[in-house]
Amino acid sequence: MKKTLLSLALITLGFAASAQCTPDPAVTSGISPDTTTNLSVAYTGQPYSEIITFVVPADTVVSGATVQIARIDLQDVTGLPANFDYTCNPSNCSFPGGTSGCVDLFSTSDPTVPQVGSYPLTIVTEPFATILTFPVSQGTVTYDGYYLVIAEQTPVSVEQVGNNQMKSLIAYPNPTNGNTTIEFAMGYNSEVTFTVTNLLGSIVNLQNLSTSKGLNRINFDASNVPNGVYFYTITDGKNTISKKLIVSK
Repeated sequence: MKKTLLSLALITLGFAASAQCTPDPAVTSGISPDTTTNLSVAYTGQPYSEIITFVVPADTVVSGATVQIARIDLQDVTGLPANFDYTCNPSNCSFPGGTSGCVDLFSTSDPTVPQVGSYPLTIVTEPFATILTFPVSQGTVTYDGYYLVIAEQTPVSVEQVGNNQMKSLIAYPNPTNGNTTIEFAMGYNSEVTFTVTNLLGSIVNLQNLSTSKGLNRINFDASNVPNGVYFYTITDGKNTISKKLIVSK
């Protein structure tokens, strides 16, 4: 009986591992999520999966001329931790022009505490144009600005915030060279002030925001901020969070 159950479990795992992702039908162009939204956070001790949708146009305009796109091949996703991998739909990671496909970025084993941090990723592609009915490579095109963030906090910690508490979760990516997302949990609805200051105490960003009970996110664009160490503060006059943020471009 035990052997039968084990065999069934292994078969189920085999099907799960080979299952293909499904493109998001709401995405009509480009790559989603983009580098502004970025990838969802991976948490220690939990399996991770992020679906990236590719929508390849049938043609494009180059120097005033319309060029047919034969396909775009995903060559690699560089910068992944050792226990992360990806699969594609189509399985050969080749997306024909005028179609949608997807990439499942997943953990082969649960992230661990020593892996906590931000991992800059690069998506490497090779587009092919149709020239005289033949697909011709247009060289390598890379997409930078993606980060895989591994955090020690878990989503359940949001539920553990008391009714009168505010709790800092994570800022990612940190260090950052552009957009940063700050996650924090509230035990109540409130108006808050978000402030970013440099080491001299000068304010470089200030936002007044409405927050709700549960998980909240603030987006901060550091692309025009000089390199250096900064502090972000979230306060509603009753509770205050203050954390360090590093800008490095």
